[in-house]
Amino acid sequence: MADQDSIRDQMEAHVRWKCSLREDIRGRKPDIALPEEERCALSELLYDQEGRILHKRFHDAVAEILELAAGGNREAALERMAAGSIFAMSLSALGRALRAHGAR
Repeated sequence: MADQDSIRDQMEAHVRWKCSLREDIRGRKPDIALPEEERCALSELLYDQEGRILHKRFHDAVAEILELAAGGNREAALERMAAGSIFAMSLSALGRALRAHGAR
């Protein structure tokens, strides 16, 4: 089982990446890359099915956001990142699940 420091560090990295993604979309930065899910450092901390499903949901939402942004639909991409979106909810749920599992 991963320790709480590793979990916190990786969740913080995901939150920082989320913020930079938002700024990159606003700034019309070309070629925003999505790390492959299995290469994502957080994947190494996911030992249960729930965590893997939530992490995949997050990566799937990001892929959709990037597709919208690449197609020039920045506003729709940013809307998909808003509070209450699958993107936002999956990242929050993933954090809660990791903290709960790490506390055991």
